[in-house]
Formats: sequence, structure tokens, C-alpha cells
Amino acid sequence: MSTRIFKYPLKIEDEQIIKMPLGYRILTVQVKDNVPCLWALVDDEEKHIISCEIKTVGTGCSLDVNPWWYIGTYQLNQLVFHVFEYKPF
Repeated sequence: MSTRIFKYPLKIEDEQIIKMPLGYRILTVQVKDNVPCLWALVDDEEKHIISCEIKTVGTGCSLDVNPWWYIGTYQLNQLVFHVFEYKPF
């Protein structure tokens, strides 16, 4: 097992899929070089790659919180966005 921290750039859109190794653990969401990014702890030797469903919501927008788990908040161009991961269990 080779555990590393990987960076995944995020699109500024409502929902997106990020492919990550099975067993990933999301650490944070922040802006780097004017691009929102997600950092996750991953086993880079894991062969099973799965889809992680991400939702981005602006402040004041509605959201059915279940089954979305809060990851973090970032600010970009005077706007504030909140990022959630889909976890149905």
C-alpha cells in the first residue's frame, strides 16, 4: 500500500464525477491558482477506481442534504461555494 495525497481540480458546476481509487478519504477543498481543488488521501496502488459524485452549491441555494455529506467551502471571485460528496449509506 502506497498512501499519498492527490489533488483533483473541480469544475464550477452543480454536479460532477471524480474517479478515485477505492478507499479514498477526502481531506479538504480549497482554491489553488484560481481553480477549486479537492485533496484526497488515496492508495495509489489500488487497482479499483470508483466514481465519487460531487455537488457544488452556492450560498443561498437550496439543497436536499440527505445523502450529501459536507466536504468544505471555498471562495472564488467574491462568490462562496459549498462542496458535498454523495454518500447513500
